[in-house]
Amino acid sequence: MLAALALAGAAALVAGCAAQQAPTSTDPGTTDPGSPPVAISGADPAPLDGTLLQDLRVMDQVAAEGTLVRWLEPGVSIAIVLGGSGGGGECIPQPHAAALEPTAPSIVVRFDPPNPEVMCTADFTLHGWELALAEPVDAATVVPVRLVNMQGTEDVVETELGPDDVLESAVPTADPQPSVVPGTPPPGAAEPEEIPEPQLPGFDELLALPDPNVAVHWAEPGVSLAVFTIGSRAAPVCNAVPQAAWSTGPGTIEVAFGPNDYQGDCPADGGVWGWVFTLPEAVPATLDVEVTVTGTTHDGQAAVVTVAPDDVYPLD
Repeated sequence: MLAALALAGAAALVAGCAAQQAPTSTDPGTTDPGSPPVAISGADPAPLDGTLLQDLRVMDQVAAEGTLVRWLEPGVSIAIVLGGSGGGGECIPQPHAAALEPTAPSIVVRFDPPNPEVMCTADFTLHGWELALAEPVDAATVVPVRLVNMQGTEDVVETELGPDDVLESAVPTADPQPSVVPGTPPPGAAEPEEIPEPQLPGFDELLALPDPNVAVHWAEPGVSLAVFTIGSRAAPVCNAVPQAAWSTGPGTIEVAFGPNDYQGDCPADGGVWGWVFTLPEAVPATLDVEVTVTGTTHDGQAAVVTVAPDDVYPLD
């Protein structure tokens, strides 16, 4: 009997020590930032409306911030926009559903990183998603956001959403801009300014270019373009008429020339002409821009020229 009591006492003592050693709480500082234990996930990401990604303000914000996080519907859903290969897919980070940590509340979005073994195009396009939250949060307060594993190293990008951090294109305006028909200069487009002949490039330089022999450079990066064509110096009335330049979307610009009204004979001489086309609104110039020049030839052939950020033509 005494032996049995001794064994029972020893067992109780061991159990008591184990109870004292058991943790009573979890230190939130040791929680994996990408896997919060109490997070609840919202709906699967849905692609953003393409018109939202064509807004130049969004392009400016992505160029400045890298990855853009904004309210789409404050307190209900967020928008994530990033730039990358036009092919998308495994060439860019792909978000999972937004996880909501109710303790803050805070939002955590995990990503599948790009696959380095996939062949990707070198162009740059905006990609965006809408991530609906599992339940509404108070958008009148500052809500922390963490983006996890975008590079595949469990990296964490921390940002936050304030009451005014709404995707600009999603904000209705009282006076929306009128639609612009492709190929038609928008209202208020600036008149091109002719470049003086001493500042023009050599004729042979343009002649060496593919048809229709058009050269395009920045005059002022993001603000204006220097465009050069071949035409008659003896009879300028025979040449195409420069009209305007404007942005047609993220990373794309159109420069339009129109036909002349001259009905007479034109000489066969050739010379270089140049103009500075100022854009109606400045565009980001930190990446290559694709410029399409139309109307310089009678057969309707367009020139497509890629202009790099540092491709600036020197003008006095």
